[in-house]
Amino acid sequence: MAIDAILCSCLLAVLLSHATFRRFFASRLNSATWLALLALQAANLGAEWIWHEQWAEAARILQAVLLPLLVVGTVTSPNTVVGRALEWFPLRWMGRLSYSFYLWQELFCANTRGTLAGRLYMFPVWFALSLGCACVSYYCLERLLIRLGHRLSNRVVPESQTKERTGLGAFTLSAAAPEVGLRVAPGE
Repeated sequence: MAIDAILCSCLLAVLLSHATFRRFFASRLNSATWLALLALQAANLGAEWIWHEQWAEAARILQAVLLPLLVVGTVTSPNTVVGRALEWFPLRWMGRLSYSFYLWQELFCANTRGTLAGRLYMFPVWFALSLGCACVSYYCLERLLIRLGHRLSNRVVPESQTKERTGLGAFTLSAAAPEVGLRVAPGE
């Protein structure tokens, strides 16, 4: 991933923190605009596939701008046709598994380089294996760790409830790492 992809996403995140820009994007990124951006991204991918050498750099830059705009379009206008379609249960479920799927597909998809026919033939296999591993990973590991994280975050107390400033900002961690100067919350 190139730095421009991160910068475009970060810039949009900063802009969206202001109500004026949220209203701007919400008023302009309707379903028709979103579908036009999606079509432009599809054309961009097609052009990169056909004219790879000549189009690769432009395709990367265009994708760095288009993909965050597609996300912003669904976030700022959730009641559009596209926003409602993305709330469909199977897509929401896949969204929860997306990071696990991303990690596992790297393992199974790595050997599908080669001819287009070979990649298409292997697609159902690596997709099923990746999805299976992602489900096991999410339900048996990630959800447990998320719960543990919530339990640990419940131990964070506002600094105003502690006697001394620890130098860590507005919060201190209770009952953890007292050797580095963190304060234990009262009553624990």
